[in-house]
Amino acid sequence: MNRLILLIVTVSILAVSIYSSTSLYVAAAMPKTRPNGEAKCDTNDDGETVSCCKRVTPRGSYISERYGTTCKDTEPPSNCSPREILMD
Repeated sequence: MNRLILLIVTVSILAVSIYSSTSLYVAAAMPKTRPNGEAKCDTNDDGETVSCCKRVTPRGSYISERYGTTCKDTEPPSNCSPREILMD
């Protein structure tokens, strides 16, 4: 009787550990954000820089965030500042 209980507990622990380890790999492979389209760039008044913005939705969220940066007006834009979250 004791051996049967020990066998059931051992098999249960083994099954749970295999399931949890595989689900961690799947979660690690998923991207943290979903892109919501291409970045859009508009020329600034100075004519030398562009402001580029992109909407991003974090994984598991329904609320998107808008990020923006300022870049030198080249093709493609270069020398960009660090991105910042923009308030709508």
